[in-house]
Amino acid sequence: MADSSLPGPLQGHTGPVRSVEFSPDGTHILSGSDDRTVRVWRVKDGAPACEPLVGHQDSVMSVGYSPDGASIVSGSWDSTVRGWKAPRGHDESSPSGSTPAPLDERKPHGTIFNGLKMSRGGWVENGNSQRLFCVPTDMVKLFPTPETEYTIGSGGMLRADYSAPPFLGDEWHRCYVG
Repeated sequence: MADSSLPGPLQGHTGPVRSVEFSPDGTHILSGSDDRTVRVWRVKDGAPACEPLVGHQDSVMSVGYSPDGASIVSGSWDSTVRGWKAPRGHDESSPSGSTPAPLDERKPHGTIFNGLKMSRGGWVENGNSQRLFCVPTDMVKLFPTPETEYTIGSGGMLRADYSAPPFLGDEWHRCYVG
């Protein structure tokens, strides 16, 4: 930062803020809140650098950047650590910066990706309510959303690859990587 002045209050969270951190290059501020979101702010003008990062099922208690500033991690009372790619670019006209458009805040029984929904029982269904696969109940809150690179919980790390088409029909067995 060229000068020591900071923008006025950064407003957007709907619950108490539990953690804040500057990016390694000093251009962004990261915040985590009881509203279950992580937000990234531009120091220059206090504007959002991207849409809120969603996926936690409880208060976000800790946020941080990787040393190179390329990744963001957050820890929550939901017993998970989530990781995202940090926003890049400096598109001042868009609050989304260069990050992908976010989904609606995901709940264990809400939309997870491109029309896919997760039922209360953990079944992932397409738009026609056809069951595609079942997520074990102990993994439902860990299931990564497309904007989340990975989720770490007490059972280990979970990563979902949304860049490839899903394995359906006779190909379903190919989705298992052991």
